[in-house]
Amino acid sequence: MNIPPVLNLYRQMSLPHQILALVPPEFEVPLPSAKFAVFPPQFRELSKPHLELFDLDEEFASERVALIKMTNKCTNAEDELESCIQESGEILGINVILEQIVLLKHLLQI
Repeated sequence: MNIPPVLNLYRQMSLPHQILALVPPEFEVPLPSAKFAVFPPQFRELSKPHLELFDLDEEFASERVALIKMTNKCTNAEDELESCIQESGEILGINVILEQIVLLKHLLQI
């Protein structure tokens, strides 16, 4: 570090050369006084979540509970017998198996 050339530049530019003074540190500075807001902040209300309405009990119920609910719905045995049988097949997963068997029989006939 070459200090004499820097001092010569001060003389050439006609600037006074002053030694930097130390600034005393301030360790404890008081905080500015708090000013309360005149109006409370206005928050935007969030919209309600867009959820489909469905019965969680029906979605997560076991096969046994679903069959009990289905049989409780079927009061008139003659009129609703076919729909009760189809619905019980869907609950037990039998309809899918039967559809696959019918598809396989159809493929064998071709």
